[in-house]
Amino acid sequence: DAAPFVASFSVAAITLPATMAVALLYLSQNRSGDMLRAGLADTAAVAAAILAGLSFGAVGIAVAYAVANMALRLPLAIWIGGSKGPVNRRDLAAALLPSLATAAAVAGSVAALRHTSWLVTTEPLAGLALSLGVALPVAFVIFLVIPRSRRILGILRRLPQMVRHGTAPSSL
Repeated sequence: DAAPFVASFSVAAITLPATMAVALLYLSQNRSGDMLRAGLADTAAVAAAILAGLSFGAVGIAVAYAVANMALRLPLAIWIGGSKGPVNRRDLAAALLPSLATAAAVAGSVAALRHTSWLVTTEPLAGLALSLGVALPVAFVIFLVIPRSRRILGILRRLPQMVRHGTAPSSL
């Protein structure tokens, strides 16, 4: 019974790191007015989602919240967050592209796997392990294909050495 809620809130959770990063932009650039406007727009988007899903019950609210996160809250965060300062909308969108492409590819591959007849009959933990066995290589390949994320993978590969020597990555 909890599956629709978990699925909906998982989709909504995809946007949280990006919207939190934009909130840090407001703080670091002393943009309290923009932070207030973004907060009001964000609150309006959540309220609209709750009202839209209300007639469909709790699951409808959860689904509407997930849709609002992807279709309203994240674009609003990019739009308002990139309107001023050294980080513009294109920078924000480019930073999100690898993660969004990977999330879509992983969701598609796991959804396709889920429709295979032998996965339906497996135990839940075995199904989870199999899903991870598909999702992780798909995510890795997508990150290898996109140059920006390939650079990040290179930094992650060097991370233990950087921690040992107290050095910082040169650039992303």
